[in-house]
Amino acid sequence: MFLQNSRLAMLLAQIATTHAREDGWTLLSVAGAQLNSLIPEQFTKLKREHGEGSLHRLVAAIDLFDVQSESNPNGGTRAIYRARQQSAGECE
Repeated sequence: MFLQNSRLAMLLAQIATTHAREDGWTLLSVAGAQLNSLIPEQFTKLKREHGEGSLHRLVAAIDLFDVQSESNPNGGTRAIYRARQQSAGECE
């Protein structure tokens, strides 16, 4: 799949590594801010073409990351993501 081999996927993986919390998850809003700074035009285009304007949907479409929502301390929710762990059969 194009998205799995894209610069976007590589950047998302790097951001997930460098900005991960102690539990291994990264706030999707942090990734969005970083991507908007690093590749603003490509990021906007990819969200429109593959994610229906949503970073959450775009990251899910790449299919290399786990994405979920969690409650935040203020009572709302926020999206978090992490690189998907490969099972032993997927490493080959």
